[in-house]
Amino acid sequence: MIPLSSPFTVNAGVDVAVVEVGMGGKDDATNVRRKGPEVAIVTSIGLDHTEFLGDTHAKIATTKSGIFRKGAPAVYSAGIPMEAEEAILASAASTGCSQVIAAPLAERIGGGGMGGAPVKARWDGIEFDIGIRGGYQVENAGVAFAALRVMQASGGWDITDSHICEGMSDARIAG
Repeated sequence: MIPLSSPFTVNAGVDVAVVEVGMGGKDDATNVRRKGPEVAIVTSIGLDHTEFLGDTHAKIATTKSGIFRKGAPAVYSAGIPMEAEEAILASAASTGCSQVIAAPLAERIGGGGMGGAPVKARWDGIEFDIGIRGGYQVENAGVAFAALRVMQASGGWDITDSHICEGMSDARIAG
């Protein structure tokens, strides 16, 4: 899908493409993209797909951090196991990331009940709805917020916290 989507995003005039890494960073098809990331993100580190990614949190984190690029910032979830965090920090240092940020976890403050109400969350004192269902989306939202804050600080993007909250609320997965 990545080789097919790259020309589409360029030809469609997409300003920012969020490209989700498949199973693992270092061997993932997303690494064929010519332009490096504005910011690389690692969310959760679990013992999934161990036959491909490694059999410890540290090995999996090292594999996933294969998306890091020299000169680009890296953001990861502060909720990952300590051995995974140590591996991410080591990978970021050896890659030459411009900065490394442990994103504080967002807090679930309501919603998400049986009626399909959006989850309400708080991150850095800002309350917002999460349009995509799933309890793990609260953690993902905190990491996304932190990554977007990095883009805000870079000065090259006109992104406000209101834009971020609107995007979080409007996000959907088709299907």
